[in-house]
Amino acid sequence: MMLQRPLALFAGLLALAVLSDAARLAQQNEVEVLRREKRATEELNWFFGMSTHTVEVTVGDTVEFSFSGGHNVFELPDNDALENCDFDDASFVSASGPVSITYDSAGSFYYACGISGHCSSGNMFVEVVVAEASEASEPSEETQQSESEASEESQESESESAASEESQESESESAASEESQESESESAASEESQESESESAASEESQESES
Repeated sequence: MMLQRPLALFAGLLALAVLSDAARLAQQNEVEVLRREKRATEELNWFFGMSTHTVEVTVGDTVEFSFSGGHNVFELPDNDALENCDFDDASFVSASGPVSITYDSAGSFYYACGISGHCSSGNMFVEVVVAEASEASEPSEETQQSESEASEESQESESESAASEESQESESESAASEESQESESESAASEESQESESESAASEESQESES
């Protein structure tokens, strides 16, 4: 019995460690999934008369200029060139869509359609603002809440497991105590029976002697 109890305690601690590691891994996976979801492709419909002129993304993200034909994409040097639809120092990107651009550095990037009148009259221009990855990777309130809930669930699971082990140990000790008491009772009963038999035998011998 003395050996079984340390073994049960060790098994319980091992189970708690496994549960804790599993909860921690699940929490890390959830945070990583949330971060990957932020690093998606941002689709920008590139057409005459468009109303979207600012796109905010993160380093590592991709912006896709979605169009089928009749347009092109130029990268302009600065905001002044964008506001004035000035293509003097612009860099040609592509004349066929869709066009996907992935950003590996933070900053502001300016694009416009170089077809005559499409920038000035058709509002085909956009500023892409790229934020540092460290800023975007900070857990949001929802992520922090999720992490907190996962931690609480892990603690509750550990507490329930510990309570269950204590209950099992208590039941084992109680059963052992009952078995011990039964054994003692049986032993006492056996001794009383033997004493009674001895007394009976002595009585019979005494009667025979008197006869």
